Amino acid sequence: MDRFIRGEFQLIFLSPKCLNRGRAWREILKSNIYQERVIAFVVDEAHLIKNWGDDYRPEFSKLGEIRSLLPQQTNVMALTATATTVLRDHVIKILGMKRVSVVEVSPGKDNLFFSIKEFKSIEENFIPLMKELKDKKLSMERTFIFCRRPIDCAELWSAFIRFLKDDITEPPGLPLKIPEVRLVDYYTGCTQEAVRNVILSQFSKPSCLRVVIATVAFGLGVDCPDIRRVIHFGVPEDVETYVQQVGRAGRDGKLSSCVMLYGPGVYRRFSNDHILAYCKSKDTCRRDFLYSITGTFVRF
Repeated sequence: MDRFIRGEFQLIFLSPKCLNRGRAWREILKSNIYQERVIAFVVDEAHLIKNWGDDYRPEFSKLGEIRSLLPQQTNVMALTATATTVLRDHVIKILGMKRVSVVEVSPGKDNLFFSIKEFKSIEENFIPLMKELKDKKLSMERTFIFCRRPIDCAELWSAFIRFLKDDITEPPGLPLKIPEVRLVDYYTGCTQEAVRNVILSQFSKPSCLRVVIATVAFGLGVDCPDIRRVIHFGVPEDVETYVQQVGRAGRDGKLSSCVMLYGPGVYRRFSNDHILAYCKSKDTCRRDFLYSITGTFVRF
């Protein structure tokens, strides 16, 4: 900590939670060293200031307080892949940004195919995927399944275990307690840190891990270039969140699919009208509907 206090680092990466834990960093930022030397305050994944800052992780909404401790002339940069005009204005206000220059590019990728499928049951909707994994094993293309609730992750994970039995590991029959050999794994905020680190590592490089079932707790900014399918089992809160999450598919530029499961048995509490309208739409190009639904995204 002494090296931080003395200002020995040119780049300092901190989480909002760390910045707002106690008063240590606030006092450091108010010191003469930082008041004289700090040239920029940068916030990545800036949409979380609104999406998580309201109630889920209030530390994000307090970033404006941290910014206020720095000299007025300090440069501020906010980065996000998804921001409507309303969200963008909110971030600008919270961070106290003045004389703002906006660099805006459409979040859409033309290699993604969007579809809505009726949800009937875990067995009926996911057994085809389980059969594919059982047959192809390591040759199956990677799939990411987003769930709104940890309980849905656990239920889906249990269904994979019941169906695959010994084939859930590679080679088959190895102890399931060894995360490095699992073909399927799940990731929530309750997952042990050691297991989470293994999952993040395995899914970011060539490995036996083919399917990850996860909540939004799955690390932001994690680069998994070869995900071919993103399936949503649970409707996201809004369009921005959905666009952010499907952006994990096809990062290598290859054709990939984004499937939303929708029906009476799918969790959609707190999902707003825009994303529900997307789920119900039947006669409009989904890509066009998705990126124009708020009237702010650039159309293809």
